Amino acid sequence: MMMMMMMMMMMMMMMMMMMMMMMMMMMMMMMMMMMMMMMMMMMMMIVMMMMMMMMMMMMMMMMMMMMMMMMMMMMMIVMMMMMMMMMMMMMMMMMMMMMMMMMMMMMMMMMMMMMMMMMKKMITCPFAY
Repeated sequence: MMMMMMMMMMMMMMMMMMMMMMMMMMMMMMMMMMMMMMMMMMMMMIVMMMMMMMMMMMMMMMMMMMMMMMMMMMMMIVMMMMMMMMMMMMMMMMMMMMMMMMMMMMMMMMMMMMMMMMMKKMITCPFAY
């Protein structure tokens, strides 16, 4: 009887041990799985972050390009305006020069006429002066 009891006890103990071992194994497996999942999640997060960074960089580049284009356009417009102003100034200068030349010509003509008149007077009437 005692032997039987002992055997039963032993069996129970063995069973308990086995159960414990199984439980431990299960726990370990679960832990491993969890760890794997966590690692995967971390990896995914890193990849997502990288992707986001790339997207941000691309967007920034695009913005910069757009800004540069806008600046170029503005510069072009300003340059065109400056050119127009310069052309206008040149035209004005040319006109002024032409006017001056015309005035000079007129003055010269007037002087010539006056001289002619004087000569005529001198020739016709010497005692006038």
